[in-house]
Amino acid sequence: MRDSKHRLEDLLGVEITSFAYPYGGVDMRVRSAVAEAGYKVAFTIKSGLNWWNDPLCQRRADVNDYTSLVDFLSQLRNGWTLRESLTSELRSLEQNLPTSTLRGTVRGVRRLGHLTWNRVSRQRRERAGNR
Repeated sequence: MRDSKHRLEDLLGVEITSFAYPYGGVDMRVRSAVAEAGYKVAFTIKSGLNWWNDPLCQRRADVNDYTSLVDFLSQLRNGWTLRESLTSELRSLEQNLPTSTLRGTVRGVRRLGHLTWNRVSRQRRERAGNR
């Protein structure tokens, strides 16, 4: 990792200070290698806010052509898209319900929401592609 950083710096003539973990794969061993190579900041693919201020494990918000204004505002507020926020809330609710029947009902609602969200998102992308 250090050699590739030095090669890039020699090639570009500037200090390379940032690193993106391939596929977001980071554990303590990989994080240590990034630190030893001299990077100052590194990014995962995990969603959410950066509460712990670890510059070598920064989370990020995925914003692209298909990100809705609601999702963008949700990411600014809590670091997650509306879908991620709702899924998290439903999972939490599901785990705290007293009976397996209620937990199964909430699980079904969560799955139905997931399927509906995917269908609507696919339709939205198709409409955007036809423009």
